Amino acid sequence: MKKKKVLIIGSVPPPYHGTNISNKRILNSKVGKVYNLYHFDISDHRDLDNLGKADFLNVFLSFKNFIKLPFVLLRIKPDLIYLVVAQNLAFLRDGTFIVLSKIFSRARVIIHLRSSYFRKFYDKSNILIRKFFDFTLNKVDAAIVLGNNLKSIISKWIKNIEVIPNGTDFNPDISKRNLNNNDFLTISYLGNLYEFKGVLDLMIAAKIILKKQKSRIFYIRLS
Repeated sequence: MKKKKVLIIGSVPPPYHGTNISNKRILNSKVGKVYNLYHFDISDHRDLDNLGKADFLNVFLSFKNFIKLPFVLLRIKPDLIYLVVAQNLAFLRDGTFIVLSKIFSRARVIIHLRSSYFRKFYDKSNILIRKFFDFTLNKVDAAIVLGNNLKSIISKWIKNIEVIPNGTDFNPDISKRNLNNNDFLTISYLGNLYEFKGVLDLMIAAKIILKKQKSRIFYIRLS
């Protein structure tokens, strides 16, 4: 049986953040044994401060990819296109990828939302940006979200929504000594140090715990 062709549009590390790492894991996973995987690389390997910014290089890379993508689509003729969409102005780039995918291929387009901010950004945007969202998202065949309570973010445009929680190989090293020691409380924080990731909430929680249990020694391990 001939394997289906899947085109993954996305960036890979560096820099290291959730979407980049997820794309790399998919490309290196066993999915490649079931489907023929192709990667349309849109990476900007500068640091995390450039994410979502409309600087000259980001705009240049976007237009370069807009020109390149139709040729890739015509050459590969994918059956499925997978794209993690941004939750900020970078969606103007991602929405254009969606439109080009529909014009230059017969592939089904699946988008992946890895954040809860997507709908908030839409609601606070001006009418032109909202019209662009409406136009492009209505062309999407299916969406992936991280949890059932996040379906409402995208259900305005897409009815076929699948829930796939984040997952990875995880083998924490927790010794019995730490588990049995009531004086120590160790918390691992998994994520970049941004306010919207909850790092300030963690600091507030630590303060509350230490206030109620003054005998505790509280460690926060950044992972």
